[in-house]
Amino acid sequence: MYAAIDKVEKVRCKSDKMYRCIIDCDSCELDQVCSKVLSHLEKEFVGEMSPRLQRTLSEVINTSDRIAKHGLLFFALNEEKEIQEIFLSDQFQHVPPQKFLFFVNSELPKLVEKLLNGSFTSLRSFTEDCRWTYGTL
Repeated sequence: MYAAIDKVEKVRCKSDKMYRCIIDCDSCELDQVCSKVLSHLEKEFVGEMSPRLQRTLSEVINTSDRIAKHGLLFFALNEEKEIQEIFLSDQFQHVPPQKFLFFVNSELPKLVEKLLNGSFTSLRSFTEDCRWTYGTL
């Protein structure tokens, strides 16, 4: 039974970059996505980021803490629509578009709103809810 589930997971990971970033413990792809997020933010907010924010983002990118990276990714997907192109680019469609767009347009805004209103007790809680929601769509 586990072998069958493993095959399904591998197919799902191969066809869905977002799912791979969430599930795959080899964080190489997650690291690349987070670096692209950072690059976008640095271009978008040239001279507007505080040194503390710059340091914090740099630490998130360079840490092995997947919770921090996922939190950055989910928050950026909601706040910076251009980040969605990392997953939806015409050149390389990396996600099932209907599923991904439903998540970022319908589910993710509710989760971010709960985060900003203090409904989550931690970043971990927010991230786990986001991961679970995307994974079960």
